[in-house]
Amino acid sequence: LLDLAFSLSRKDAHKIQNNTSINDTRFSLNSYNSSSGNFSFNNNTQINDGTVSVRVSFTDDLSNSNTSSPRTFVVDNTRPQMAFVQPPPNGNFSSNFLINISANDTTSGVSFVNYRVENGSGNITPWNDMTLTGTINQGYWNATVIISPLADGLYNISSNSSDFAGNTNASVVRQFRVDTNKPSVGIVR
Repeated sequence: LLDLAFSLSRKDAHKIQNNTSINDTRFSLNSYNSSSGNFSFNNNTQINDGTVSVRVSFTDDLSNSNTSSPRTFVVDNTRPQMAFVQPPPNGNFSSNFLINISANDTTSGVSFVNYRVENGSGNITPWNDMTLTGTINQGYWNATVIISPLADGLYNISSNSSDFAGNTNASVVRQFRVDTNKPSVGIVR
């Protein structure tokens, strides 16, 4: 159950009766502070991803009623979806190459995608940010791997992403090989 809370305050010279209601049955009144006029509400059921809009109605002790303007917020419990587009699986490279990752989050949007290069004994590069092409909801994230600091051998590209709600997708991995040695050529008689 997602713990989702929000607060409203009221200003009235008269006491608010125990007649406060909310237009969304997924929420219930959690507390009321009579000195500050603050009301807090919590959800009492699962709230699916998407936009939620609520209105609260108040009635004072003279039977005057008013309904708040809508309070709208986005619920996002789903991590971004990621997939490598480039490089191809087990690609062989003798020069710099492009990383292209599809990252999608239709609710709050992808806030960042980053990558690092690793070998069998640990991390080779720090996490590097990637550049977005497309929209934050559905786009491609790109970067160029510079191979000059890498010795010939087998490596992994690890990539992470996060959406604007803080959900993360940790480590999609793609393997590649650096091979900068030219083949030797000899003449046989």
